[in-house]
Amino acid sequence: MTDFYKDQRKVELRVGIIAVVSLLVLIVGYAWLRNTLQLRTMTTLRIRFENAQGIEVGDKITVNGMETGRITKVTQLEDGVLITGQIKLKHPIRHGARYIIQDSNLMGGKQLDIINSAQGNPIDISQIQRGETSYGMTALMSTAALTMLQINDLLTDLKEPEGFFSQVKHTFEETQETFEKVNAAIDDSKDNLNKALADISTSTGHLNELITSNKSGIDKAIKLTPEVLQKTQAALDSLSIAGSTLQKVLKDMSEGKGTFSQLIKDDELYQNLIRSSAKLDSLLIDIKRNPRRYFRVTVF
Repeated sequence: MTDFYKDQRKVELRVGIIAVVSLLVLIVGYAWLRNTLQLRTMTTLRIRFENAQGIEVGDKITVNGMETGRITKVTQLEDGVLITGQIKLKHPIRHGARYIIQDSNLMGGKQLDIINSAQGNPIDISQIQRGETSYGMTALMSTAALTMLQINDLLTDLKEPEGFFSQVKHTFEETQETFEKVNAAIDDSKDNLNKALADISTSTGHLNELITSNKSGIDKAIKLTPEVLQKTQAALDSLSIAGSTLQKVLKDMSEGKGTFSQLIKDDELYQNLIRSSAKLDSLLIDIKRNPRRYFRVTVF
């Protein structure tokens, strides 16, 4: 009997080890099988955001406010981030759906909210969707703090000796000095201005008197103006006609038409006229010298 139980502890140890290993295998196998079966019912969704806004792997995903999955991966891109998640969908996501990262609690937790569209065709779930930037309370507080710092820096710059306030003050001082100079100049020229205004008033009165005294003549001249303009227009028309006639005559003369143009251009006729004139002069001289040769005087 003793020989039979001398290896009992070794046997119990082996049985225990086998039992523990079997239990571990059973647990791992169950988890693996459950995960595999679950993954078959889950859908992979990829969404691109310009800013991850602090979302991490394991954060939940909701569709219209109901939790449907978890974030499985956050990948940094050159111009943003790519968030990958596994979701279980009972209804397809349609075109027009919105993807927003929001606060899940007051402690700064994040979640991905999908606001599905009631209309539109189902999206291609294999394509990367585009998310919207929606800042929560934490981001708003950070932004507000940054804004306050920028405002503080701006006020500090404005209070500098060469800042905006000093420049405005300097501008006001220069403006006031300019107004004082203008007022002084106006005071110095007040008498001259009054005299000039009085002269203008006097001239205006004289002009009114002149117009009043010659009102009838002015009215008559105004009434005669249309008649004078009509006569002037008639004279201009006559001058235009005369000019046209003179232009035609000059054109005919330049083209050699008419007797006058021939008298001007005919050299032979000109020479004959000169010779005839010379002969006529000789005849008149000879008549003066020898009148008896040409005239006979008989006395009865």
